[in-house]
Amino acid sequence: MTYGICLTKEIEAAHFLTLYKGKPETVHGHTWKVEVSIEGPLGPEDYVADFVEIDHFFCELNRPFDHGSFNEHPYFKEGNKSPTTENIARYFFDSFANHLKSNQSLKVVRVNVWEGPRNYAYVRS
Repeated sequence: MTYGICLTKEIEAAHFLTLYKGKPETVHGHTWKVEVSIEGPLGPEDYVADFVEIDHFFCELNRPFDHGSFNEHPYFKEGNKSPTTENIARYFFDSFANHLKSNQSLKVVRVNVWEGPRNYAYVRS
């Protein structure tokens, strides 16, 4: 049997697309919603993972972006990645996967990033 947990956070952050083919984008903000889904077996405590520990890591990941700009983060700036919703989802997916790699029984299975109330992109394993 597979179990899973899902955590959701909102971030107020700005971005502009650097590789957009249309009219150059201006900096604009969104209320982003990031959803992370993690799967694994129940541990000895009868839960998949400690919500408090995962939530703490999630807050640390969000800190540089909250009321800031995705464009200024090294992942996007130095990696020459346009901060599209898809690439933002990939950033969170990779960050959680790296954080959880010491526990081989847990894996990130999906990250949804909502750019607003109706539009989202996702990455899944």
